[in-house]
Amino acid sequence: MLVDKYNHLMRCAKAERVPLVPYLCPDCNADLLALQPPLEDDPWDSVVQCPHCLGLHFRLVSFDGEIGIWSLSK
Repeated sequence: MLVDKYNHLMRCAKAERVPLVPYLCPDCNADLLALQPPLEDDPWDSVVQCPHCLGLHFRLVSFDGEIGIWSLSK
C-alpha cells in the first residue's frame, strides 16, 4: 500500500536525520513531509502524488524550510 511505503521512507529519513519539512496535502489536508534542500542550495521542485488521496500537486521547497504547494488535481 502506498501509505505504508511512504511512512517507511519517512521513518528511514528521520532515523538518518535527514531534514524534513512538514506540510499539508492541498487536496485532502493529510500531513506530509518533504525533504529539505541543503543550505544555500536552489529550491527543489517536484510533482508529488499524495499517498492518502492520490491527488497530484506541485511542490517547491527551499533550504530555509519555506514550501509552496499547488494542487494539480483540481
